[in-house]
Amino acid sequence: SRLLLTDMLQKVTKDYGLDLLQGAANIKHYRQDQWLPVHIDYNHATMMAYLNDVGEGGHTLFPTLGIKVKPRKGSAMVWPNQPSLKHAGDRVTQGEKWVLFYNWPAEQNWEYDDNFDFND
Repeated sequence: SRLLLTDMLQKVTKDYGLDLLQGAANIKHYRQDQWLPVHIDYNHATMMAYLNDVGEGGHTLFPTLGIKVKPRKGSAMVWPNQPSLKHAGDRVTQGEKWVLFYNWPAEQNWEYDDNFDFND
């Protein structure tokens, strides 16, 4: 899984012109009944990778877009931080959730538009 995360980070930095050394990694652990309210990350861009399968719940929600992402070990997504991409962590109702976040500071130059494709 270390190779998978390295590959993801290299792809993201290459595709979007971000400097890997300018970002910072952070691992978060959510226990049963924990959740994260709707918010905007105050960084330029965020990559989030699921480190485990979650028993029940724990989806990542993008309420403005009507998107609900089921946590699956090894899957990841990246997004620019803008008001239309407010997001939340749904309550973990069974098991636990481990997530790796990689954030790039706001001074990075990442050009994006409102048609950002989560499936890229």
